[in-house]
Amino acid sequence: MKTTDYKGWARGLKKAGYATNPDYSDMLIRKIEENSLYYYDNQSEPSAKANLNPRENKQPDSTLNMSPNNAAQSSSVNNLTEVVARPLRIKETNRIQNIIVRDGETREMIEKEFGLLKWEVPKYNELESDFTPYPGQILYLQPKRDKAEPGKETHSVTEGESLYSISQKYGIKLKSLIDFNRLEAGTEPKPGDKLWLRGPKPVR
Repeated sequence: MKTTDYKGWARGLKKAGYATNPDYSDMLIRKIEENSLYYYDNQSEPSAKANLNPRENKQPDSTLNMSPNNAAQSSSVNNLTEVVARPLRIKETNRIQNIIVRDGETREMIEKEFGLLKWEVPKYNELESDFTPYPGQILYLQPKRDKAEPGKETHSVTEGESLYSISQKYGIKLKSLIDFNRLEAGTEPKPGDKLWLRGPKPVR
């Protein structure tokens, strides 16, 4: 792919899983075109500067006096903030994208920000369809997996932990956690108990 193919690179970022919003690549391309940022792909043609978007004439003098490289970086930062800010809060656990709920954040806000349908968040997180998020809660934006990631073989239960909170911590389905440890549905482990996360608990 050519380095000047900004559309291809934008779609590549989306394909690589950089963002969950289905409109991410289109938003990025639109910002580049609205601000004529593609001009900086060919810095050997100064005359092209005359074709820049008129809004660039409103930039502060300090920006206009920058070198093309610095000006491009400044323009990118200023105009693409809305597009890239959302992916920056996404974390990965067990190769699954997730977020931590912020203070004052509602379910509708989360669904809108990440382009999710109403059924997705409760299904991916094994929650009731009418759940209400709370600050600090881990919410997965993709389905959880059948087992924890390599290297996370077991977990020692601490005070206040539940099977569900542990399943969220490791990105593992609650049913898998119950089955691996031969537990009855509705029972909870005690502090100090050892839980298996990647396969059945050994039989003694």
